[in-house]
Amino acid sequence: MTRIAIRCCVAVAAVTLITGHVLAQKPTSYTIQEIRSDAEMVKAQAMLIQAQAAMVKAIADAQVQQAQIAKTMTEVQAMRMDNALKHTKTFYERRQTRDTYFALRQTPSPGDSKHAAQPASMTVQKPMSRLAVTEFDPVTKVIHWPDRLLGERYAAVRNEIEGLFAAQQPGDSGADSVFFAKVKTATDRMAELLRAEVREMPAAEYLAAKRFLDGLRNEALAPAAVNPVAMNAN
Repeated sequence: MTRIAIRCCVAVAAVTLITGHVLAQKPTSYTIQEIRSDAEMVKAQAMLIQAQAAMVKAIADAQVQQAQIAKTMTEVQAMRMDNALKHTKTFYERRQTRDTYFALRQTPSPGDSKHAAQPASMTVQKPMSRLAVTEFDPVTKVIHWPDRLLGERYAAVRNEIEGLFAAQQPGDSGADSVFFAKVKTATDRMAELLRAEVREMPAAEYLAAKRFLDGLRNEALAPAAVNPVAMNAN
């Protein structure tokens, strides 16, 4: 582009000098030589116009080329940012899946032979994990579900569990009770629904919902609390 512009400028300068020289001569009469000179002048003017047009075209082509280069650089930068975003998202998704996997593996199975082989005197009993009052009120039987378990896919099992606790009687507790068996079955079904969408949620959210279900199942093991309001009403 630079070479074309230089050539155009040289041609314009040359044509300008020729035209100026021709115009500086003022003929007194028209001869064949003068007519030829006039023809050369017209030709020089035409060449000047062509040179100017070529220079304008070269400048326009250069601007178009620069615009195309700028567009290409913008597209390349956008592609780099998109690839970086995808890489980051993939990294965190894989890490979340890994954390969830190890969290599930660390949960001991009730039939684990390593735990069953230990003598009763050496077995350390962990305190039963129960829900806070802000999660489950043992007196009013009101369950405050976490946001993840409030979805429509959990509605049927959620209503079933709420109905079981609402109808709990003072003697409905313990691992051998029918009440506990029903609550365990319902919470296990909800846990399966939760596990089915484990890849669609953060690991912390999954573990919090799983802990809530475990605590809700443990509430069925504990003796039913007496509602003093209900007793007074009776």
